[in-house]
Amino acid sequence: MPVTPAPAAPPATAPAAAKPVIGDFGLDLSAGKHSVKPGDDFFAYANGAWYDAFTIPADHASFGPFDKLDELSKQRVHAIIERAAPAHAAAATPEQQIGDFYAAFMDEAAIEANGLAPVQADLQRIAAANTGQALAQLFGEPGFASLFDVQLPADFKNPDRYSVFISQATLGLPDRDYYLKDDPQLKELRGKYVAYIAQMLSLGGASDAQAKARDIMAFETAAAKVQWPIEKRRDVEAIYNPRSKQQLLGFAPGFPWQAFLEAQQLGARQELVLAEYSALHDLADLFSRTPVTTLQAFLTFHYLSSHAQYLPKRFDEARFAFYGQTMRAAATARALEARRRCGRWGAR
Repeated sequence: MPVTPAPAAPPATAPAAAKPVIGDFGLDLSAGKHSVKPGDDFFAYANGAWYDAFTIPADHASFGPFDKLDELSKQRVHAIIERAAPAHAAAATPEQQIGDFYAAFMDEAAIEANGLAPVQADLQRIAAANTGQALAQLFGEPGFASLFDVQLPADFKNPDRYSVFISQATLGLPDRDYYLKDDPQLKELRGKYVAYIAQMLSLGGASDAQAKARDIMAFETAAAKVQWPIEKRRDVEAIYNPRSKQQLLGFAPGFPWQAFLEAQQLGARQELVLAEYSALHDLADLFSRTPVTTLQAFLTFHYLSSHAQYLPKRFDEARFAFYGQTMRAAATARALEARRRCGRWGAR
């Protein structure tokens, strides 16, 4: 008979009670600048002292409570990995897998020496995808960009089952306003995004990177024009459109849906839910009208961008410069301006 081990003995002395991380709850009145009249600038009245004194860490474009929690989580995960990496755990254990993965990720000399060799097979697949069917298959595979997302949430009208939802995908910029809004900051950001696309393509060895970057931007802008705005996407009734696969094929024939769904291992699925209904039709039509070379460039750029942290340092640095600094700084500036406007509006 198996022997049940005895329970571990309690420690000789009880550990000291952990100090609360957050501390006291409530409104921090010391954060405000009370020399300012709330009717003149409520943001400064409520937050001015904190705003004047706080310094954003040098490696961040913005920093707040959620960033602090994110940093804490990363530190804890890092500690777990650091313990696993040198442990030389038994083969096939989680500790061994974590340790090996971390060691490979941290071996910068090997990453630099390998260059693009580890991703060359995927890049060649993109270059060889010269038909709509082949491109749609890549759109459906993990690790590649797409005009469409597939999710399997609980059905909105029947929580006892899961449904296949097809929706518009996020492009290289956060939402359609970034492509379309007549705003000086966003116009400047769009120019920097095109420069980033060209930079990433050049690093990947593409010829005519500048022209391809402009084509990709024109393609994504055309997609943004037909995508639904965020306020419309919050309408649960509007984004719940159950359809059969045959109905989808008849409604949006411009896109090879079967190849896309087979890549998602959903080729046999007959019942679907279409989210942004008109956008799916228009995006499928856009796909059919776009030159193969532009779609290949779109896939190549996003592949290099999304895998930059696993590639040589020049790729990772380029991505961080745009998404980690330029993009976050622009988003922070827009949010700050919105808060300031809200403060002024509230005083009227």
